[in-house]
Amino acid sequence: MSLQSPAKLNWAAFENTLVRLTIAEVERFATKHAGETFCGFAFDCNSQYGEVGLCAETNGFERASRWELGCWEYQGFNRKVFDQAWRGFQAVITARCVGEEEDRRTFMTPTQSRFMDAVCRVLVRLEVRGAFDVFKRAGNFATLALDHHESVFSAQARLRRIRREGGG
Repeated sequence: MSLQSPAKLNWAAFENTLVRLTIAEVERFATKHAGETFCGFAFDCNSQYGEVGLCAETNGFERASRWELGCWEYQGFNRKVFDQAWRGFQAVITARCVGEEEDRRTFMTPTQSRFMDAVCRVLVRLEVRGAFDVFKRAGNFATLALDHHESVFSAQARLRRIRREGGG
């Protein structure tokens, strides 16, 4: 593949696939952990490589570490079936990012920015569909899509923007 013609990506299929895969994983996970109360769900992303990890937290949120996903009770709970179905999107995202220049302000390529916007639209679609209703949820239950090495502030600002724009 040449750098002049990046791999094509059907963004609608990307979002629809992530919705479908996430709903299946969340339902399976919630059934397995029915006795637990959850205070958060997050997509832990590495947009440069198209990676999406599903995370859930049960221990309540400490103010300073609320969105430190690596410390969450259930970090990256996706199964192999999710990862195998997602692999094709990962390959295309990675190939597209290789030939792109990073924005000096955000340190993201155009594909990375579009990837994170799409993941946020998926998160909003899941919320609207009631996908997280299968969890026993704490009153402070919250969601976020966070990119690798991204500040929580930036991730929250992007999610607010996507919600204002109408989400999914």
